Amino acid sequence: YATGKSITGDVTIEKRSGGPIAMVGGCDYKISSETDDALSKELKTNYMIVQRNDSLFINCDDILRSKWYGLAFYTNKDYVVFTASESFQKKHRRDMEYNMGGALGGIEAAGARYNYVIELATGEVYVVNKASMEKVLKDKPEILAQYKSNKYAPGTEAILNYLQLAFGGM
Repeated sequence: YATGKSITGDVTIEKRSGGPIAMVGGCDYKISSETDDALSKELKTNYMIVQRNDSLFINCDDILRSKWYGLAFYTNKDYVVFTASESFQKKHRRDMEYNMGGALGGIEAAGARYNYVIELATGEVYVVNKASMEKVLKDKPEILAQYKSNKYAPGTEAILNYLQLAFGGM
């Protein structure tokens, strides 16, 4: 979507492999047009969300300063939760662990994936962590208590389960 505008033209959604991600970083999905260079450029700069069938792809270039698109794994009327590569914005980086180790550390960091939340009412984007999940679940005290009682940092599947318990949906 670009302010509700539909895409007309031949659009390819490509799942990027580990090699290109290790070499240049970025998110998991490249969305472009093989036949229309102007549309490809527009997809990079003007479309924050691309929907194909039941999949929602988030353009991470503007919101995270990370190339390409991440795939949403949960949506409701208030939030979109998606997985993407490391953000290059300072406000997100403070919530991430840092890798050391030269080239091998860089390859590992390029392949690392993080979960992010977009709060639709404000447009705010934040890394999924204890504080952000407490904000998302604040109106669901029983589920928030379950989440807080988990002493391990929950992965994507566990986060999805908490969100589905709280809000239903995807």
